[in-house]
Amino acid sequence: MSSALKNIVKHSGIYSAGKILANSIGFLLIPVYTRYLTPADYGTLEILTITGQVLITVCTLGIGNGLLKVFLHDSNDDKERKQAATIAYVFVVLMSVLVFGPAILFSGLISKLTLNDSSLSLWFAILFLSGLFSAVSVIPFQVYRAERQSVRYTLINLLKFVLVLGSNIFFVVVLELGVVGVLYGSLIGALSVFVVNFLRIRGYFVWKVTLKLLKKMLRFGLPLLPAMLAIWMVTSIDRYLLAQFSDLNELGLYSMGMRFAIILEIVFRIPFDTNWPSIYLPLAKKANVDREFSKLFTYYLALGLFLALGLSLFAKPAIELMTTPDFYGAYAIVPILVLAFLFRGISSNVGIGIWLSGKTKYQAFIMIGTALVNIVLNIVLISPLGMLGAALATLASFGFMALVHYVVSQKFFSIRYEARRILKLISSFCVLLLVFYLMAPVSLLTQLITAALLCLSFPALLFLFNFFTVEEMEWLRKILKRTRLAVVPLSAFVRRYV
Repeated sequence: MSSALKNIVKHSGIYSAGKILANSIGFLLIPVYTRYLTPADYGTLEILTITGQVLITVCTLGIGNGLLKVFLHDSNDDKERKQAATIAYVFVVLMSVLVFGPAILFSGLISKLTLNDSSLSLWFAILFLSGLFSAVSVIPFQVYRAERQSVRYTLINLLKFVLVLGSNIFFVVVLELGVVGVLYGSLIGALSVFVVNFLRIRGYFVWKVTLKLLKKMLRFGLPLLPAMLAIWMVTSIDRYLLAQFSDLNELGLYSMGMRFAIILEIVFRIPFDTNWPSIYLPLAKKANVDREFSKLFTYYLALGLFLALGLSLFAKPAIELMTTPDFYGAYAIVPILVLAFLFRGISSNVGIGIWLSGKTKYQAFIMIGTALVNIVLNIVLISPLGMLGAALATLASFGFMALVHYVVSQKFFSIRYEARRILKLISSFCVLLLVFYLMAPVSLLTQLITAALLCLSFPALLFLFNFFTVEEMEWLRKILKRTRLAVVPLSAFVRRYV
């Protein structure tokens, strides 16, 4: 492995750790939330969260991506980079004030429109103030990425993680403030990160800047905004529609199921997407690349299905362990949403031809098309099926996105995938998932044991289906041999000294 590639992998790993920290707070606090919040409270909190997220996206207008391009590609001049950081920071500050300022003033109206309850205006005002600080912090984090300050990036996320975790426990558990306590915790985390980032990035500020740099960054980042908003709609619009066509209780259960399903995003898709360009770009220059990409997809799908199987099987006992009876019904949608997120990851993999050919304009069309499909399906399915309809709409939308990515990508960069092996993978997954639901284990212990045995059966079933090639079997033998060599000395030590 070259030193450059090692550097990429190293920093990607550290960035992934930072992202996992940032995204795991809500999951780790599930035992707290479910004991101090009702499902309706949890649904309300979800609406607040996704509302803040979309406004942050609007505030930045994709300028963060333009800043990365200036730092990493367009400029070798330190002075110009500092000018770019300064103008980008000032721009986002102004946009944040323009967006979140009126939002705070009209928080009662926004509360009425989204939750049919204008009395929650204080909650929205706290949310928008937190969103303002979070939006301004986008630029410093992009500078850290551009300068490969991955440790600083992760440490600041760790600081936020500790502060939000501690604040939430204090406000929700000790003071019993409910949803508003969660919002206070988020505000403390966002404000602290804003202050730390400002102190760290002020060394990049210069007095003389040029609007040409701002136009340049927006020219690059702004076209990406429709795709970013479209993917937000696919992953978030279902919550608004559930609140409108069903109720907050149903929304709370759906949001809880989403918390468990999104683990696949955090531990699998996001790390893969972060590293994928550093894999496919060098590989595309080699001979017989069609075979290499085909095998990579098979391995990706194998690992993805194995993780999806584990999350689907362990969802029910995990929810029963971490939550209260009011939330147990959330497990029913986890397998559907897990598969939806797997399809989202598959889209990145099979859409490689779009990126290699430079035909990225298709990306925006695909995202917008997926968003429209998602909205229509949610409207049609939520009324009769509730949260199950929302989950099915998400699965169908991401399935549609993967299919269109595949069809379009094949026109620019044809890859002959290993259809038989893919079919064996899908068959093994479906068989084991079906067995679990047919067995229907009742007690918590039998659920855990059954789930563990079925997960271990996945590679065994693939072996019976003759999935593995001769080379892969030889590689597995070497891995097992090394494992035995490592275990034998350890077992001898245990027998002698323990």
